[in-house]
Amino acid sequence: MNFNIEELIFDFYKRDVKGLLSNKQFKLNFSQKKDLISITKSDDCKKLFDKINDFFKKNIWINEYELSLMLTLITQRYNYFYQTELEWNKFFENKLFLENGNNLRENISIFFEKQINLFSNNYLDILNGFSLNIWNKSLYKSIQEIFKSIINERLLDQKLNKIKDFIKFVKNTKNIYSSLECIGIEVEKQKFLSNTNEIKIVFQSMIDLVDSIKRKIELN
Repeated sequence: MNFNIEELIFDFYKRDVKGLLSNKQFKLNFSQKKDLISITKSDDCKKLFDKINDFFKKNIWINEYELSLMLTLITQRYNYFYQTELEWNKFFENKLFLENGNNLRENISIFFEKQINLFSNNYLDILNGFSLNIWNKSLYKSIQEIFKSIINERLLDQKLNKIKDFIKFVKNTKNIYSSLECIGIEVEKQKFLSNTNEIKIVFQSMIDLVDSIKRKIELN
């Protein structure tokens, strides 16, 4: 089975762009819409991400907070997909043909289990670089416990369930920020929130990718 996640990533982009274009909250002009649609014609993940990044740089100056935030999230999402595709190709030795479905499932689980542990450990290192345990010890302990539980789970599905717990926990960043109000240095708090939001986007994108991979395996 030649399992190509690049196709899945392009499908994600087409759906994401369709949702962005149909969302009346974002007032995209004709040129912006044209640029976003033209990106779908990219023929590999690197070009896809580069063009998304170029679009982001070209439009980030726009004085529309919600649109700027959405462009940031999309760029982070497709950076994750691009880096994952590179790692995937190395792990499977350039899209190796795997005839045994069980063997394929096992290797996919190993791939994402390792990736989850890497992202989780990196985030804990970032977390410990802030003074969150001084700003709000309860919040610090809650986040730390969630990530340690993610790392300690052995099976992919269990890890993903813990990740979903984290996503629910940080879903409303305004609530987290209000718990840090009048404490600490503003710039540091913004960096903490930015890093936390980025890992949330990465994990959400990972869940989407794993779900799509599972569906593709079932169809084959």
